[in-house]
Amino acid sequence: MAHVNDFVGIPWKQGGNDKHGADCWGLTVLVMREVYGIDIKEYNGSKASGDELTNIIESELASEKWQTPTLPKAGDMVMMYDRGTGLPGHMGVFVDNGNVLHSPDHDGSNSMPRTSAIHPIRLLKNVFRKLEFYRYDNCTE
Repeated sequence: MAHVNDFVGIPWKQGGNDKHGADCWGLTVLVMREVYGIDIKEYNGSKASGDELTNIIESELASEKWQTPTLPKAGDMVMMYDRGTGLPGHMGVFVDNGNVLHSPDHDGSNSMPRTSAIHPIRLLKNVFRKLEFYRYDNCTE
């Protein structure tokens, strides 16, 4: 079984969902499957942003498999809401000690594509309107 650090540095690629390139949803699907053994529905070719990401997330979370934990644990999905629209606009996976593995699409300073990285929740709370956590069928490490 892989470890979350094996996914740091994957290049951002729109609609990607493998180690050659992944967007935020593709990286989440990949990590949940390979690290935590949880199969999430894949959406090949998805832009995974804006309204489309909202539809993807709502479709996946509509199943009774997902619960909202009181406190996040390794393996929980993290939904991040856009400050401007208030809609889910980004996804990641809670890994440990208040950190989230995610695939940011651009560096705000120069709009260059980025690679997947682990960032502290306190930083992400400053960037996004709110963060929500979801646990698959009470599954934790």
